[in-house]
Amino acid sequence: MKSILSILVFLFFVASNANAQTFPYGFTVLNDPYYDLSEPISISNAEVWDDPFYITSTGFQFPLFETITNTLGIISPGSQVVNLNEAAPDTVELLAPYFSDIMTANDSDAVSPISYQLEGPPGNQIFKLEWKNVGFYGEFQASNTFFNTTNFQLWLYQNSGVIEFRYGPNTIKSGGLIHYFGTGPLVLLGNNVSFDGSGWAGLWALGGDPENPQITAIPSGTQPLDTQCLSEEPPSGTVYRFAPIAINKAELAYDVQMSVWPSPAIENIHLSIKPNREYRIYDIAGKLMLTKQSTYAHELLDISNWPSGPYYIMCDGAKTVRFTKY
Repeated sequence: MKSILSILVFLFFVASNANAQTFPYGFTVLNDPYYDLSEPISISNAEVWDDPFYITSTGFQFPLFETITNTLGIISPGSQVVNLNEAAPDTVELLAPYFSDIMTANDSDAVSPISYQLEGPPGNQIFKLEWKNVGFYGEFQASNTFFNTTNFQLWLYQNSGVIEFRYGPNTIKSGGLIHYFGTGPLVLLGNNVSFDGSGWAGLWALGGDPENPQITAIPSGTQPLDTQCLSEEPPSGTVYRFAPIAINKAELAYDVQMSVWPSPAIENIHLSIKPNREYRIYDIAGKLMLTKQSTYAHELLDISNWPSGPYYIMCDGAKTVRFTKY
């Protein structure tokens, strides 16, 4: 069996602690009819693929955990999608709507295209990535057949930072044969995951009933448990939706309360803070961007000339709130 988390040294902001495992998205399960892409642009280029490595662009800047990306890699074992926006990164952000050892459902014909489509007007676009009619290495290795196939998509929404995993029809009857654990796929989201699999700032799995899955955190550097996989295939039309928690609030020491919005922001942020408090803003590398004494309960800050990425606001040396700039 091929190694799991094969692409996956712990790297995170200096203020990181146990709270790094807090899941930063609101999760809902929806039902929406599944349709193949209407005008797909091939990424796999009519190749018979197994353990793929493809690179594609979203067509717009997209906030993924603490980073902004427009370049994605599709890598082994087939549906791991990682942020490749940085040159030679030590860690990556990870989306895996269907973590299983998938491959072209034929050892000689390209019957399982990986494609994408960009829909909508600029500023309100949706990047759609599709795996169509994929087969499984486990079945091929065991019997040289491809009776078990499935379809799924990843959607990224430009205007909201929403992520969706969408599941289509499947012919799977032998889940135990094709999956790493149990009888259903592993569904993952990861933040700052190392390429060698030695650790991460956060890794979360959807497990249990596919129509009502539970999100659990996987401790850094450990393999997922059977209970952290789905118990069976998601029914066709199932949508797992992850919406960023836009307003980040913290109850701080010294009776300090702060909140910041919007996040992601483009030109300005609004900061709610008690008057006469000193606060500082740092970038992800710990560089001090601003020091200021609050004069009003509500502050409006111009960040239009700041680089894109995550920032942290610290008040009176207490805990921080975080926001992201496009």
